Amino acid sequence: FRCDASRDIGSGHVYRCMALADELQKRGWDIAFAATPESANIVPALSQKFSLHGQDYAEECNLLVVDHYGLDAAYERPARTWARRIVVIDDLADRHHDCDVLIDSTFGRNSSDYKSLVPVHCKLLCGANYAMLRPQFAALRAQSLARRATLSSPPRVLISLGSTNVGNVTGKVLAALESYSAPLILDVVMGSGAAHLDDIKTGTLHIDTPDMAALMVQTDIAIGAGGTTSWERCCLGLPTILIELADNQSLIASSLHDAGAVLNIGLLNDLTAQKIHAALDDILNNAAKREAMIKTASAICDGRGTERILPLLYPPRKTKTGQQILSLQRMEASDEKILLDWQSHPDTRKFARTPTPPAPDEHAA
Repeated sequence: FRCDASRDIGSGHVYRCMALADELQKRGWDIAFAATPESANIVPALSQKFSLHGQDYAEECNLLVVDHYGLDAAYERPARTWARRIVVIDDLADRHHDCDVLIDSTFGRNSSDYKSLVPVHCKLLCGANYAMLRPQFAALRAQSLARRATLSSPPRVLISLGSTNVGNVTGKVLAALESYSAPLILDVVMGSGAAHLDDIKTGTLHIDTPDMAALMVQTDIAIGAGGTTSWERCCLGLPTILIELADNQSLIASSLHDAGAVLNIGLLNDLTAQKIHAALDDILNNAAKREAMIKTASAICDGRGTERILPLLYPPRKTKTGQQILSLQRMEASDEKILLDWQSHPDTRKFARTPTPPAPDEHAA
């Protein structure tokens, strides 16, 4: 995995790579990360869980995963000499890549945005269905959505604005909340390498929290940024006030806002206490709007993106009879009819214990 974290770019690239790396490691893959020394300071779990090397590390491998805004085909093409297959994770669609698979989990992203930027053979996985989340999010999804039926009293607010605290946005939000008209319980999430960490005196501070999913389940509303945690909040149906911390978050922020999944209050530089107060009032005091936001957000991402991606990362393989397997994919509920068709085919029934195919209701069960 080639990715970096820093106070300037945040930790999102590393965290989504780690989510994918965890699942590959569980399945027997050997994992190595090539990253800057600062990356381990920003994300301590990186060096604790995986083999960590400098950013120029280039060892022969079955799979190279590149998640870096500063890299493109000029890096990937020479890597073909030591990497059998190359996967790129991106969300900008602004440069050429030489890769076999490209993943862009931006809500509303279309494959057509990349058609002229990748080789013809490249498999494009676009949209929030491919968001790479840790498995805890999918595991807690049902519990979280059930919990949304009621608000805590006082409401519990999660403030999670990136692990590095760009522009001391966390401090600005906390200062604004001090003058809010109603009592709130505050949970503040920051990384151990964040700026102004010692200045946080309000709320319960969670540093490098290992279980973000459980924390999100317990809260009623989030104040967050437009990075990779957007998909975590959507998966758990967590109503969100969104602040854009960088220009590259504008597409995510506007798409989610237009869909009704978040309330986007704009850029960090334009942030005011009045905007935060008005957004809180709008969500907390309007049950119908809050319910619609929960329903819309949770429909965008189900937390199983990594499961959809994994089958496509294995090299081409053959059946026992030597036929080429063209592709593998995760079975979805939408595949129910085609599976019934296959089960009902006479050539299939010849090998079944019972000659009669299942009835549709039996198959559905």
